[in-house]
Amino acid sequence: MAAPGRHRVPGGSLQAAVDLQERLAEDWLADDTLYSHCRPEPDIPPAPPMDQNSTKLPGTIETPRLRLRAPVLSDADAMFASYTQDFHVARYMVWQPHASLDTTRSFISNCEAQWNAGSALPYIITLEASGELIGMLEARPRSHVVNIGYVLARSQWGQGLMIEAIQAFTTIALRLPGIFRVEATCDVENRPSARVLEKSGFLLEGRLARYTVHPNISAEPRDCFIYAACRP
Repeated sequence: MAAPGRHRVPGGSLQAAVDLQERLAEDWLADDTLYSHCRPEPDIPPAPPMDQNSTKLPGTIETPRLRLRAPVLSDADAMFASYTQDFHVARYMVWQPHASLDTTRSFISNCEAQWNAGSALPYIITLEASGELIGMLEARPRSHVVNIGYVLARSQWGQGLMIEAIQAFTTIALRLPGIFRVEATCDVENRPSARVLEKSGFLLEGRLARYTVHPNISAEPRDCFIYAACRP
């Protein structure tokens, strides 16, 4: 039985999408919205009060192959070695590749602060079998909506791992009585990320013009697709 605050998602509900994804190889897998919490957020009026328990996401999520958990500063070395310095991973991110380990340490410190404040839950993704750090899935709750961003180390592309993580998180989130929608955006040219969202059960809702700056591509804001999975 899972410990309090921990959710395990059985493998059966994930297997069909995972089997399909394992036969495909992505060129990259990096969502453009991850790490946006490193930048100051605009002043947004507070959402109407809601029962905290109705939107409380778990501290740990486990799937057949993955474990999602809170970040700790000691993750910095493994994260830097895994992907934060990799230009191919950062291509469609809102951040540039980390030039030093200190940059990754500063980032994780920000992640811990956001987690403790409850304004965002940047889950570290590790392999269940080995504990190896391979990526991150960040959840940003806003009233009845959760916006997500995600990133995966290049060594793990093409194995269906991010689909497994997104499906598990979305299943848990939409079971909470106060959450009705999980959404994500990706650059219009980031087809592998769009495929991951589609295979995770998200539906394309539209195109957002001049929505996000991706500094590794252009200094100007670029168009993005918006996807969502909603409670019926």
